[in-house]
Amino acid sequence: EFSETLSVGSIQPIMLDYDDIIAYKRIGNGKEVAVVCSFSPYPLEVKTDISGKKLLISNYDDATLPENSVLKLQPFEAIVFEV
Repeated sequence: EFSETLSVGSIQPIMLDYDDIIAYKRIGNGKEVAVVCSFSPYPLEVKTDISGKKLLISNYDDATLPENSVLKLQPFEAIVFEV
């Protein structure tokens, strides 16, 4: 259901203040998702102004959505969630 948003939606970079993170929103088809990838070998807590509605996919079974403007990322975590 989000494949079109992820493949052809517009891209808006987010979380630009972090060296070990590549993150962006994909917006299209009436949907919005956030893609966040950590390249840190350590757990990170990053501030974000985006809130997550639903976890779509992650490479960790216990991934979490942003809570109180903080997203907790595990080492080398990649997460996609509905915004």
